[in-house]
Amino acid sequence: MKVSIKTLGFTAVALIVAVAIGNKWVMAGSQDAEKAPAKRKNNPCEYTADFKDNGNGTLTDPSTGLVWQTCALGQTWHGGCSGNATLMNQAEAMKAAENSSYQNASGWRLPTKNELAGIMVTAECKDAKKWIDPRLATPIDGKDDLGSYWTSTEYGTDGYLVWYANLNTGYMGGINNVNFNAVRLVRSGS
Repeated sequence: MKVSIKTLGFTAVALIVAVAIGNKWVMAGSQDAEKAPAKRKNNPCEYTADFKDNGNGTLTDPSTGLVWQTCALGQTWHGGCSGNATLMNQAEAMKAAENSSYQNASGWRLPTKNELAGIMVTAECKDAKKWIDPRLATPIDGKDDLGSYWTSTEYGTDGYLVWYANLNTGYMGGINNVNFNAVRLVRSGS
């Protein structure tokens, strides 16, 4: 198994380092490092999910059974996403998920880190134009910003950092839970 290490940058409190295990980049020191999602296709630069379009603003990943909202919260579905995403801190995002009844369905929630990583292309794809399936690559500003999205997974044990994914760069890492990010919900397909 190939292991690579790269320095991503510095913050006021930490050196940010990522480790590539196989074909997925994970943050060094992460309790999830050994649990990186398994590659499901032969080409790591292909999208990992073969989504079924449900025709109602949701996509189903047949390999996991998860149903993903096509648009970020705050956007409207009319055969495509329109409008701007509502940016929220993580507590607001969790509450919005609890209260969501999108498409008259219950059980909507924030994805885990591994669920969100599982539908993105891998870090080996340096020339990726989009880090996620184009059907989920909806700009949050109505233009070209794909935005950053919350997960439900804590980053570390301090209670303040949460995993997020930046769909403009393909980066996943920890961010303070009071920052503002977009929200895309997921639920079980049952």
